[in-house]
Amino acid sequence: MKEGHIWIKGAITAESNIIIRRQINSFGEDVRKIIVHIDSHGGDVHAGNSIYNILKSSGKKIEVLIESECQSIATFIMLAAESGNLKVTV
Repeated sequence: MKEGHIWIKGAITAESNIIIRRQINSFGEDVRKIIVHIDSHGGDVHAGNSIYNILKSSGKKIEVLIESECQSIATFIMLAAESGNLKVTV
């Protein structure tokens, strides 16, 4: 299964939302799984909610890797992972 990777590092902002939407759109149909790497202390609630919705509506399998910290709105984005597809690598 071909996969695409998205990195969420540092503050989550409205710009993060735009970047992630563009990345997902660029993956195309052949990417069936998105791995989201999170190292974030959180940030803008509206942007985080939008990122969560973008991931859930992508039609792709979502896996989340917490690579260091995952706080505040970043924890909501983490919930986009399908059951059993959340990993912590600290």
